[in-house]
Amino acid sequence: MEAIRLQGTVTESGLLLSSPQLNGLLNQKVDIIILPLEDNQTKPEELKKCIGMFDDETTKEFLNALSECRKIDLEGWNEVFD
Repeated sequence: MEAIRLQGTVTESGLLLSSPQLNGLLNQKVDIIILPLEDNQTKPEELKKCIGMFDDETTKEFLNALSECRKIDLEGWNEVFD
């Protein structure tokens, strides 16, 4: 099943969706879900709350752990789970 995300505006006369993406669904029944756009997106104010969550020491530990993960031998790792 293919999902298509389209954005539009609801007016007093309803909702008009026109997109080339819809051509592949001509004469097919579709399920339409309408969600207010502001509820679907992360607002900049919410992102600003996350800034500075890690202190310098925690950040260094995270980067070191990430560096160690990059050294994993994927072929050897796969043998463990085969």
